Amino acid sequence: MRSLLLLVLLGGCPPPSQYLITDVTAAGAPVADALVAAECGNPARDAALRTDQDGRARLTFRSRVDASKCTVTVAKSGFPTLEAINLSICSTPACPATHVELGELREVEPVSELPVPRDYAEPPRMEVAR
Repeated sequence: MRSLLLLVLLGGCPPPSQYLITDVTAAGAPVADALVAAECGNPARDAALRTDQDGRARLTFRSRVDASKCTVTVAKSGFPTLEAINLSICSTPACPATHVELGELREVEPVSELPVPRDYAEPPRMEVAR
């Protein structure tokens, strides 16, 4: 009876959390406040977080995810947005980090001035006979 009760109790436990740790750098230096988003094929299992001052983001998945179905997108203003696959997802917060190199900071081109408004033709006016 005790073993059955223990089996029932263990069966109700949620699976252990899984982690995806990402180190984001640009020209070898950590990139703080970059957005790291993981899309794993199920909106309930997707996660997103910004990197800390060391360029690290530790995404936590509260349920089991299949790493082969995950794509990580890393975005930061002034850098190209990158996607990474073949990720290392593990059940301990000390797992190896996935490294993403954003490259060199790009000059952001200024937005050109808006075009001058054009004069549009007015619809013909209808004369109403009285």
